[in-house]
This record gives sequence, C-alpha cells and structure tokens, in this order.
Amino acid sequence: MEKIKSISEAFSMQPKHIEVCTDYEHYYDKSQAVKEIKLERIEIGKRCGDPVEELYYVGYNFEGQKIFQYIANTVNVHYGPTTP
Repeated sequence: MEKIKSISEAFSMQPKHIEVCTDYEHYYDKSQAVKEIKLERIEIGKRCGDPVEELYYVGYNFEGQKIFQYIANTVNVHYGPTTP
C-alpha cells in the first residue's frame, strides 16, 4: 500500500510543495513539521438543510493538530511506499 508523501499546488506559477517530514528531530519549526497528509471529506455548509461536503487533503503535525487543508482538486499528489 502507498501513502501520500507530498502534495503541490496544481494551478500556480510558483507552486507550494509540501512533503511529509521524515527527519522530525532536526526540523527547524516542529509545530509545522508534517507527519501525515490525509484525504478527508469535510462539511463546508448546508443547502436546503442537507450537509454540503467537499474532499480536502489535510496535513497534520506530530501533535495531531491540523496545519493545512487544500481542496482535493487543486493539488497534485505524490505517493510512495509505506514503511513497516
């Protein structure tokens, strides 16, 4: 099975590239180190009383806090093998 290793903005002349951190101990801003990126369905509102949901790629740091989210259709996703 493959995990998400990084994402990059798809519609930008200078796209931001975000990678999953492998060397957390030497990362300069530990609160911004990306531990994992997940594809999640997030409710963004309601229409006629029914929930409206959108797919997002969400990044989490090593404390489990959400540090970013991108609408799924606006990024390129790069996968890699999982480590045992």
